[in-house]
Amino acid sequence: MNGGRKAELVFDDSFFVPGTDENGKSSRLSFSVPPAVDRFLVELIARRTLPYRTKSDLLRHALVKHVETLKDIDPIIHSQYASVQAVLRVLQDVEAAAELENSIALLKEHMQYFIDKRMPDAARGLLEEIRKIVNGMPEGPFKNVYLQNLQEYERVLGPRLVEEPQSV
Repeated sequence: MNGGRKAELVFDDSFFVPGTDENGKSSRLSFSVPPAVDRFLVELIARRTLPYRTKSDLLRHALVKHVETLKDIDPIIHSQYASVQAVLRVLQDVEAAAELENSIALLKEHMQYFIDKRMPDAARGLLEEIRKIVNGMPEGPFKNVYLQNLQEYERVLGPRLVEEPQSV
């Protein structure tokens, strides 16, 4: 019990447990819970204070965390779970890389939209917002890729982000 204090959480890749393997394969688990538990999960996700988008995201993470506690009880579970952990880590990295690529492509598309519509202030504002978010990310290769892409956009788009005089 934490005495009503808010716990400090660090949202890292361990919160994300992929729903499929590298080949897109998955196994479906099904179980029942009391309606109150389901409502609690729905409300928890809706608050957006945790990095889960769906109940499945939360339940996959909870299951993996619980198995991690079981491995300390039984040495057989410990040795078998080590291979599962290795696979999960690789899948987390693959998924994070795919999300990074999608985010970069979406940003590039949106920046081009602002340029095409001659909205340099909106383009600059978006770059500024994204830079603040990226600067808040933990150090690592994904942050570095984001920063490199932002610098490239600023370099290439810089001259195009200058307000062009409107013809009368």
